[in-house]
Amino acid sequence: MSLLAPAGQAWRLPLDVLLLTTLLFATFTYGATEAWSQQVVAGLSAAIAGYVLIACFVPSVSCRSLGSWTYLPIVAFLLLVVLQTVPLPAGVVSMIAPGTHEIRATLLADLDVADDAAPLSLLPPATWRQLWALLPIIAVFLAALHAYRSEAGVRRLCQILAVCGAAAAVYALYQNVGNVGSRFGGAVHEHLRSGPFLSHSHFGQYVNLGVGAALGLLFAQLAALNKRYPRPRDAWRKLLKDRAYLGVWLAAGCVVLGALAVLLSMTRGGVLAALLAGGAVGVLLAWHKPVPRTAAMVGTSGSGGVGGGDKAALLVGFGLIVVAVSLAVGFDQVYERLASLRHIETAEGDRMQILRDLVPAFTSYPLWGTGLGTFEAVFPKYDTTARASLTTHAENEYAHLLLETGVAGLLCIAAFVLIVFRGAWPVLRRPRRSLDFVAFGLMFGWLAVLLHSFTDFGQHVPAVALMTALTLAALLNLTALHRARPAEDEGVQPMPASARAAIEAAASNDGPRSLRWLGPVALAALALGGVFATARLEGPRQAAAAFAAGDAIRERIYGSDPELVRPGDDERMIRRYAEAAAADPSVPRYAYFRDFFAWGLIGSDDYGNPRPLADDPLAQDEARMLLESIDAHRVAAPTFGPTHALAGEARFLALGEAQRGVDLVETGHDLPPHDPYVAYTAGYLAARLGDHAAAAEHFVHATRLSPALRQEVVAVYVNEFDDPGMAYTFAAEELGALQELQRLIADDPDHAALAAKADADARAILVARAYADDAMPGDLTAMARRLRDEGDHDEAIALYQRAVALAPKQVAWRLELAELFAALGNPTQAVREARAVLQLRPASAAANRLLQEQVPLLGDVARTERPL
Repeated sequence: MSLLAPAGQAWRLPLDVLLLTTLLFATFTYGATEAWSQQVVAGLSAAIAGYVLIACFVPSVSCRSLGSWTYLPIVAFLLLVVLQTVPLPAGVVSMIAPGTHEIRATLLADLDVADDAAPLSLLPPATWRQLWALLPIIAVFLAALHAYRSEAGVRRLCQILAVCGAAAAVYALYQNVGNVGSRFGGAVHEHLRSGPFLSHSHFGQYVNLGVGAALGLLFAQLAALNKRYPRPRDAWRKLLKDRAYLGVWLAAGCVVLGALAVLLSMTRGGVLAALLAGGAVGVLLAWHKPVPRTAAMVGTSGSGGVGGGDKAALLVGFGLIVVAVSLAVGFDQVYERLASLRHIETAEGDRMQILRDLVPAFTSYPLWGTGLGTFEAVFPKYDTTARASLTTHAENEYAHLLLETGVAGLLCIAAFVLIVFRGAWPVLRRPRRSLDFVAFGLMFGWLAVLLHSFTDFGQHVPAVALMTALTLAALLNLTALHRARPAEDEGVQPMPASARAAIEAAASNDGPRSLRWLGPVALAALALGGVFATARLEGPRQAAAAFAAGDAIRERIYGSDPELVRPGDDERMIRRYAEAAAADPSVPRYAYFRDFFAWGLIGSDDYGNPRPLADDPLAQDEARMLLESIDAHRVAAPTFGPTHALAGEARFLALGEAQRGVDLVETGHDLPPHDPYVAYTAGYLAARLGDHAAAAEHFVHATRLSPALRQEVVAVYVNEFDDPGMAYTFAAEELGALQELQRLIADDPDHAALAAKADADARAILVARAYADDAMPGDLTAMARRLRDEGDHDEAIALYQRAVALAPKQVAWRLELAELFAALGNPTQAVREARAVLQLRPASAAANRLLQEQVPLLGDVARTERPL
């Protein structure tokens, strides 16, 4: 594989560098799944499209305007996505998309907006957001289609794909050999061995595409070698001694490394897809027979057929090599992982359930879908997987596409796939020259992706989508070159340079002439679209940063260390969430967090308990202003359930609209049935209305999804409903809830027995946790506090010291230990721990105060001790 551009193709070298840079950057930024990395990819794609557009108008450059039937489904799909975002009259929407109109009318019935114009997308900002991420993929595809329509260009494109796939594979193998996990967000994910990707399924798709390109190069080089040296002995001699065939060994190495990395990444879908794709390609290769040699061909330098049986055997050989290597590096784990495919329903339980849950969603939005990028906001209404985590993708690319774009979108993609297959089939059926065998490798990668997409959503990862786009561009260019060759050209004679130039010129004229003008227009539009996408993705990037800042403040407020909380943190947190919501309206939770915590300031006291607002006109006015924001968010994202529940809670508690509030909360609960806070709110309002059976049902659901809510439920039953007995049923076996219950009723003589029982249960749970072999630092600290209060100071100190040793940066625990030493009259140890606190947090007022109190007790010698 040459690392320099072929003669006469120097103009393509900058394009090669741009493509390679784009792919590697997208790959090693976790697949370019974050807004900032997508910005860079969009900018690079704009540069690629602009460069190719200029090259098309330079006469001395072999880059011409092309016509391709693939333009039609691409344009149709883009027009469909744009149509989804255009506000249409309510009558039109009810006629062409009755399910979309009905769900808006139902969910927003109290706001009287059923007759307003509305788009087909249920969350238009998310649709635009997904479109900005899609345009760079199409730009790179069209640029490669135009710039690499030559034999040298196809080889060059395959080399780029093979290098990128090998780079990801080598990184994953390094993780396996060095026992290094994947890093993301500053954390190390030890169980991941998927290279730069967080999902081994995405890694499997990416590397399978790289393996396919390397296989294609290998097949082509072996076919050329087979033509020149028909005898195997001569061919092996050349392979072993002639440096001109180093590319064969490099391609083979890329194949073996990639296949081994996919196997060791434990991706069942990736391995199974590769096996099925390899089997299909092997059958095609074995089916193809060498071109029969005639008497005129015997003795010529180009004599010898180009067969496929030896290459099919080569696929089997690669498989045996990969299995043999895996025996030495963890075959048992791989076998156990793949053996789970025998129980597919268990292995893929959630994925199969998601598909079943999507059936009623498909019937509601059959033709136009819910809008590209809206799955996360729409699917929770239909989700029955009984898990608290939000399902963001269908785990099936085709089902995901069908929900978001309906039958219309699926037909566009199906048309594109059929066009590519129809063009590639003649090459696969009757390859004429050695280059045609590249098609078998490219088809392997693409088939693996098509099969793997039944259990994964890898095409939503820009790095994987870029690899797929370039693979298809190379395959389409190869088919055009095949069609441009004379029918009698059987690939047994060397091709003169003049004939090669004529064939490449004919390949550039391949395709419908009526669509040739669309190539430059599309490149120009996509170059501008890439620039615009770069600018538009700045909003999501800023929103992600603002939301992260708000989360950091929230963790400080609700964390275990009160010293970290600063005055005004609540307002600062809400302001950061508001900035995120303004910068990126495509993510409903940004606006929801803004309104949720703003309501918390209005509707709760300093301890988080609901406060009466009926006699507070100022608070009611603030609630009405907040409800305007909440209702606007409901209209913008009608299927996002938590916002409806928040509106219902505010109307119930602040404005006294009991029935409307309950209806809104129930609506919110039905939309995301597995949101723990929404279930808790539904239970709280039901209890306020006296329906304790419904309240208990909602509370059970909420605490099953989030056990931490048991403390909230306990507080509600004790403080508002005076029912400690029911509180105990929710607190049982949950340490924090039992401790909360004991604290709330400790001073009530009527419930002394229950308080003692709760206290005994809490102590038993705490003892079991703290004295376990794998005790967590938090449990050790909690037990130490209890022993401290009970007077067992020596054991309390021992547990504190164990906890601090396991978590040395926990300032609050060190401070508690220092205060315990001070209370026991041990100023030396108290000062030691206080100084350790100040090393971690120099501004700690409590540690400084403790030093001021304890240092005078040390004596002259202690005063001269150096700080730790």
